[in-house]
Amino acid sequence: MKLLSIIRKCLKEQYRSFWLFILTVSSAPFFVLVYYLIVEGYEQKYCIDIVNNDNPAHLTPDSEYGKQFVTGLLQSDTLTSFQIREVANSAEGLERIKNRKTDVLVILPDSFSYKISRTGNDFLSNPATVEFIGNIASMKYMIGAVWIYSSISDFITLKTGIPSPLILYETPIGVSGNRTDFELSIPGLLIFSIIMLMLSASSAIVYETENKTLRRLKITRMSTVEILGGISTIQLLVGIISVTLTLLIALLLGFRYEGSLTL
Repeated sequence: MKLLSIIRKCLKEQYRSFWLFILTVSSAPFFVLVYYLIVEGYEQKYCIDIVNNDNPAHLTPDSEYGKQFVTGLLQSDTLTSFQIREVANSAEGLERIKNRKTDVLVILPDSFSYKISRTGNDFLSNPATVEFIGNIASMKYMIGAVWIYSSISDFITLKTGIPSPLILYETPIGVSGNRTDFELSIPGLLIFSIIMLMLSASSAIVYETENKTLRRLKITRMSTVEILGGISTIQLLVGIISVTLTLLIALLLGFRYEGSLTL
């Protein structure tokens, strides 16, 4: 069959272009490794400085809520993306904000403990006030401010017993809440492994013209479908190898896929 002859011919030519084949199938796996090293070596950190101006005078030691809140954050072992630091005063905190050494500056007022110690309508009529300082156009500020605001609200709710007027439930779509930056990059790199076929596929057509084999193939009365079908079969095989190798490297580095692998 003429189609099989073309496939064997293209397979031999692919073998002769060994280094082009290696470049085609190894580029995407190489970038998978590079991106993995980048993500593992650079973890996004959100820096939050806290100035504790709380003055719990005339209150019991158990009511030093400012100190309790800051100490609880500093001693927490569950913080991964947030770096908490207590600074001595507002001037030092503002200086760190200007020098971009921190993303959010939180200032607890001197009446923090006093207002939280009040109950019922007294607290609701005059709640505790906390000041946030930072570049509000910065994404890192917004993420840090939302998180620290939620932490302060939960702390006050725990101490006062007054529930929040709003209860928020988050429903992630699919596995969006469990995917890492590395895993989110893999689908694009899989497509990149297919795009790399442009090198191999274009070269296969050019070789036929430069080596004048295309003219000889016409003499054999071989149809266009047979010629392109044979070339495409080899390129399809190269593409399968490239995608499989890319996916295998990603799986070894912790990537998780869902759905049918065959499809």
